[in-house]
Amino acid sequence: MRKKNERKKKFKYNPRTEDQVKKRSQQASTNRDTYLNREYSLFKPQPNNNCIRILPATSEDAQHYGIDIFIHNNIGADNSAYLCRKAMLDEHCTICEEKKEAESEGDVDYAKELRVTKRVLVWLINRDEEKEGVRLWAMPWTIDRDISKLSIDKRGGGVLNIDNPDEGYDVEFEYEAPTQGSPGKYSAISIARNKSELGKEDWLDFAIENPLEDCLVYFEDDYIKSVHHCKEDEKEQEDEKEQEDEKKDEKEI
Repeated sequence: MRKKNERKKKFKYNPRTEDQVKKRSQQASTNRDTYLNREYSLFKPQPNNNCIRILPATSEDAQHYGIDIFIHNNIGADNSAYLCRKAMLDEHCTICEEKKEAESEGDVDYAKELRVTKRVLVWLINRDEEKEGVRLWAMPWTIDRDISKLSIDKRGGGVLNIDNPDEGYDVEFEYEAPTQGSPGKYSAISIARNKSELGKEDWLDFAIENPLEDCLVYFEDDYIKSVHHCKEDEKEQEDEKEQEDEKKDEKEI
């Protein structure tokens, strides 16, 4: 009994914080590459109604609340996503070059798989889950377009600065989760009628300390090439196997 009590005295229990538990709850089974730093938590639109507050971009020359990013999706065996080095850095991009080659050969479907997808990266607060704090969202560029259209006062002139920390506006929208063969759908985008404050000062401080540009992860072109060609080699092997199976079936007939 004494030994057991001694062990209890030596042991100091360290309770886990809410953020630590939340990170574990959001862990994924895949280690596929991603273009965003895994250190930051992401916003995921929920089915039906969503209400968000977009924070301002905090770089000195910012002209918008978000930054445009260009991505190649479904690369490699794990369907990883990479920033396009051509669009983002004006450097050589293996995927873009292969897309051009596919187009010149008339392989439209394959070229479409390699296309660049544009998104707009923002910091935001989920008004329905404010305790989560600041989250990253790479929103579809079409959503950013529609929000910008709604931010223009067509009759009175001027602009609704929705990302103003002191006198900004929340944004609401509806989201339909993706199904097999159909991507997620956004609808009923609207801007709140009344101005409001962002909320906690810590939220803006976080965005200042973590500029959007610093949240991006760039992979070297040679690495992306190796990942992509690995998938292509697997595809070729599968095609060869299918051809062999077809030949065997023909012989049996």
